[in-house]
Amino acid sequence: MKLWFISLVFLLSFPLWAQEDVSVEQLQEMAAQLGRLDLAVDDQHNTVFVSSIKMEPCGKIHVVDIQSQEEISSLCTTSLVVRGKTQQEIELGRDGQLYHLTVGEGRPELAAIVAQDGDWSKSLSIDYSDLLLGKLFPRNLKAEADGRISVEAIEFKSKMPVLVLINPLDRSVETLPLFKVKEALESLDEAKKEQSDNDSEESSDYAKGSGLGFSAGFLAGLGFAYRQMFASGWGFHIAAGGYADESSVDANVGIELLRVLDETNKVRFYALAGSSLYYSSSKYLVYDYATTPCEDKECYTGVMESGRYESSRSSTYNFGIGLGIEYAPAGLRAKGLSMTFELPIFVRFVNRSDRSGFGGIAPWPSVTLIYYFRR
Repeated sequence: MKLWFISLVFLLSFPLWAQEDVSVEQLQEMAAQLGRLDLAVDDQHNTVFVSSIKMEPCGKIHVVDIQSQEEISSLCTTSLVVRGKTQQEIELGRDGQLYHLTVGEGRPELAAIVAQDGDWSKSLSIDYSDLLLGKLFPRNLKAEADGRISVEAIEFKSKMPVLVLINPLDRSVETLPLFKVKEALESLDEAKKEQSDNDSEESSDYAKGSGLGFSAGFLAGLGFAYRQMFASGWGFHIAAGGYADESSVDANVGIELLRVLDETNKVRFYALAGSSLYYSSSKYLVYDYATTPCEDKECYTGVMESGRYESSRSSTYNFGIGLGIEYAPAGLRAKGLSMTFELPIFVRFVNRSDRSGFGGIAPWPSVTLIYYFRR
């Protein structure tokens, strides 16, 4: 009977043992599918505890080694077993003690089994049943994160569902209305979900955002900038600026196509290709002076005969590719700001009054500060 029982447990749980990490949730799900076992796992000591109260006349917990698949010990928890009517739950506490809750026709039993020096064959039992006085139909034994043990039950006097929190260290008991606990948990879940949605929305806005700012670079352009990023990972950047007065005009425009290579909540790494145009023109006055012959050459007399306006124009075209990084630390991102640094390599062509043609190849960094609009 015992060999068949252990074989059944490991045969049904083989897909779980074959994995590197076996979670308690997976084992408990398997136990629910069996409908007759309750399981607890001690990852630290590579041990699994199997409750078989429905299959034997005495409520027992089998301690089985995961690696060898051999039973280490068999712990008898109660002799008050009515076949088919007695339920037993087991839970491994944060303190390493194995807690078991047995509910049958008699008084509920809650106790802890403590291994001596890690040896479950030499164990002690600590009874906590008296802490459940006045509590009917206890169930859902759980080990809480603060070290306490919790049980759901019905308060005998008020007939209200309650959550019983037991501190094994000082044997203190705290009883809370179950509906308030569930409301608090639901509120906490909603708050976490809302925070997660906000984080996701911020991340989405950041990934698909559009914004305005300032840019300075030969390829990116010099002046006001507009940037648009799409969820597909593509984006574009346009910058333009200029200056004009009565005698000169300076203007430029740059456009870049962006492709995101990798990104996190704070950093975006991307490739870029773009072109820019820098245009400059100026108008100036040229004076003609009268000359007179002197010693076989003409000498200026200092008398101005006439004046005229002349102008010069130059255009510079840049074409390049490169890499960029956009950084938005928490402090700036909360305000919608991000900074970019780009290092493109571009080819320059010039068209001036004195010459035109190839102007050289050069890497030149550019920086941009962008404010992304909130959606």
